[in-house]
Amino acid sequence: MPDPDDIDYDEILARTPYREDPPLPFAWMDLPHEPLGRNGYRAHANRAGWSLELAGGRMIRLESIGQEHTNAGVLCGSPRSDPEFNDRLVKSAIGYLARELHRKQDQIAVLPPLLLRSIEKKPPRDPGPEEIAVDYLPPVRTLAVFTSKPIDPREMFSTLPVLWYQNAWGLPEAGYVTQQLRMLDWDRLAADGSW
Repeated sequence: MPDPDDIDYDEILARTPYREDPPLPFAWMDLPHEPLGRNGYRAHANRAGWSLELAGGRMIRLESIGQEHTNAGVLCGSPRSDPEFNDRLVKSAIGYLARELHRKQDQIAVLPPLLLRSIEKKPPRDPGPEEIAVDYLPPVRTLAVFTSKPIDPREMFSTLPVLWYQNAWGLPEAGYVTQQLRMLDWDRLAADGSW
């Protein structure tokens, strides 16, 4: 083991990539400004947020949202060729998100997806009817983290990650997705926290 006094830290730093900050494509003093008035940034940021009232009356607020194509990373297969395809996609997403968020898998709320049913022709070599029904997951996989007031009044807030599938990129889709969100059992699923 080398002696710490024998290590040339300057040489190590010189070989380390990304040692310098990247240049910004703008100058701070040249940027346009939007006046906020007396209430300032906090009031402006609150208006920019997305929130929803749950069936029980609790308000939840969207804190972060990440989206990816449902089939991103799939090398082969489809619900047409594999009856367990959708099941594996959802279970894989739950496992991935649990690892990313350092949570147990049962600490992620998963909304039941609204499947997209397609009637498709079967290859002629396959037995049975010429057409079959194939169920696809919606094309956008979404993970959002919501916050709300605490469940235990001694805490400062509560939070819940939620996984769902929807048809377009963006905020939770009105209709099926928001109906499912409204039905969340927040007190059972969410976790309290403090700063």
